[in-house]
Amino acid sequence: MFKRSLYLLITVFAFQSGIAQEKWDLRKCVEYALANNISIKQTDLQSKFSELTLQQSKAGQLPSLNFNGSIGYRFGRSENPTTGVLEDNNFLNSGMQMQSQVTIFNWFSQKNTIEANRLTWEADKEQTKKIQNDIALNVAVAYLQILLAREQANNARVQVAQTQEQLAITRKRVDAGALP
Repeated sequence: MFKRSLYLLITVFAFQSGIAQEKWDLRKCVEYALANNISIKQTDLQSKFSELTLQQSKAGQLPSLNFNGSIGYRFGRSENPTTGVLEDNNFLNSGMQMQSQVTIFNWFSQKNTIEANRLTWEADKEQTKKIQNDIALNVAVAYLQILLAREQANNARVQVAQTQEQLAITRKRVDAGALP
């Protein structure tokens, strides 16, 4: 009983999955390939990395300003260096620091670095487009090859049917005595 119901369940699922398959046209095949191709995703990530490098090199032109602060408290016994006697001490210290940095003469180097990073980003964007176009072209070629193979199979079926029909006509003529 269990095996029979299991076979019935498997048959129903197989039948449903056979019905649920949809036909894909060329546009859907290309869209799926472009959305799920690993090479496209990798080159897109490389392009984004190049864009971040460009933004970082642009930010390198700006002056920097740092501010630090610290505070400390120390208590306990220590020796007075002048008298040599142990005394109870409480000591509070604080410090602040401000630092700024401006590049004065390295302007042309930074300008050329920014331009190189911009060109690298442009090249990476174009590489992504090229790979997308290559993938779309490969999918279209494969799709058209499948259509051609189906058409050739249909032509072969027609030829087989015509040859069988011609054979039947020739046999009838031989049986009628019109052909030796």
